[in-house]
Amino acid sequence: MIRDLPKNVPSIVMSAAHGALEDTKDLIGNGQAARKAYASPEYRYLAQDARVAKEAELMGMAQALVEWGAMLQDGLPLAELMHRFKTRTGPDPYLLVARHEIALAARDGFRGGMLRTELRLLLDPHDGLFRHYDWFEGFHVNGGGIVSTQSSIFHGLHPTMLAAIHDRIAEGLVWPLIENDFARLVSAHKDR
Repeated sequence: MIRDLPKNVPSIVMSAAHGALEDTKDLIGNGQAARKAYASPEYRYLAQDARVAKEAELMGMAQALVEWGAMLQDGLPLAELMHRFKTRTGPDPYLLVARHEIALAARDGFRGGMLRTELRLLLDPHDGLFRHYDWFEGFHVNGGGIVSTQSSIFHGLHPTMLAAIHDRIAEGLVWPLIENDFARLVSAHKDR
């Protein structure tokens, strides 16, 4: 027996659809404002001023990150990891090696806010060393990308973030994060 299917969308579903559109309108506006602030000349000037003030120290930290990342790539069984976890359609496997959030103060025309950065160790050394991602006020922002050299790390990461990530690695606080990320790789492997 074939039953008739509904001919109209129920009002409760229409209400939920309109509610979702209304809820995301604010998100879109907030995201645009966050991206505009992050891309603003004021933010860039403040970051550059901080880099210039501590250039030698920050360059040393950036070089230490390059050496640490290379040591990690050299020490891990990358060929086996790539063979096991690489997929035909998904992104290449990586290990999350740093995730940190800092508050940037409002100053000189910059509105301030929370900056979160992730560094992901690439398991294919031909692709580079790290992939860098930033979120400002919870919204993914342009920038980031592959950072594999002292210069790219120095210029790619906010100076305060570079120092914070360097210190977290030096203090050994990233090892549990890396260990947990292997569990993410295994879980993703089970789901394919």
